Amino acid sequence: PLARARLAAGRAVVVPRTVWAERRLAADLLRDEAHLAPARYGVSEVVEAVRVEVEPAAIDVCLVPGLGFDAVGYRVGYGAGLYDRWLPRLAPGCAVIGVAFAAQVVDALPHEAHDVRVSALVTELGWQEFDDARF
Repeated sequence: PLARARLAAGRAVVVPRTVWAERRLAADLLRDEAHLAPARYGVSEVVEAVRVEVEPAAIDVCLVPGLGFDAVGYRVGYGAGLYDRWLPRLAPGCAVIGVAFAAQVVDALPHEAHDVRVSALVTELGWQEFDDARF
């Protein structure tokens, strides 16, 4: 619904694509919902025929999935490190927003110095911004 609303308002929407051969994420411009097709694991991606890759530094808001998030904004992903390598490439000031169910939020998660925290977290229970949010 968020992507549909942004498209209807004439706003840019960028969706992730996993480049498995290179173990990296790419971001593709979405011009029309009809340009999406299920890819690996059933996650929809922009079809190759109309694909336009967008540099991460051009993105101003990024929604991030995860298996879990903690009370200060660290996240645990699915183990491939795709977002861990991609998030540092976003422009300074980009709002990185974690999206999860409240049951996925815990007090603390293990993290390392290179881990990028989310600026905010949204669950079905509400919105939480973190002290050093990059908005």
